[in-house]
Amino acid sequence: MKRIKNVWPLYLLPVGLFFAFFFFYPVVESVIVSLHPEGSKDYSFANYKEFFTNPQMFRVLKFTAIDLGIMVTLLSLVIAIILAYKLRKTFRGVTIFRTIITFPLAYSGLIASSIVYLAFSGSSLFNILLMKVGAINHPLPIMGNYTGVVIASIYQQVPILFLFIISA
Repeated sequence: MKRIKNVWPLYLLPVGLFFAFFFFYPVVESVIVSLHPEGSKDYSFANYKEFFTNPQMFRVLKFTAIDLGIMVTLLSLVIAIILAYKLRKTFRGVTIFRTIITFPLAYSGLIASSIVYLAFSGSSLFNILLMKVGAINHPLPIMGNYTGVVIASIYQQVPILFLFIISA
């Protein structure tokens, strides 16, 4: 019986099929759908023309990419650097702190957003504590606005950046 050499590509076949089906197919399908203007069966760049000529779209793109993206990235990076610096040495309980910091990686973005919402909504523990201490008279409107999106994004980005920095 003759031995087959170079069978390693066969090991990549299941992963390649999985990746093609769950990544490439949706991307190609999205491009095809985007080339069909609403109610038309013909291919057209009308949707792209509308997107790039509409000033509202540029405002949204600027806000999402520049205002929100840069703000969240910089704040997350500063928090992750401080945490990694403080937790780089071993001391009693360092593993517990590292686990707590990386815990948001264990669940989905939907659950993480729900946790942030419960922690900072109008009737949250955060607002109740501030009212009990007398720092505020009524709950702070943290969720459902720019501040809430920044907090939720930071909550999800800090663990990833922390792991990159602490492992360097």
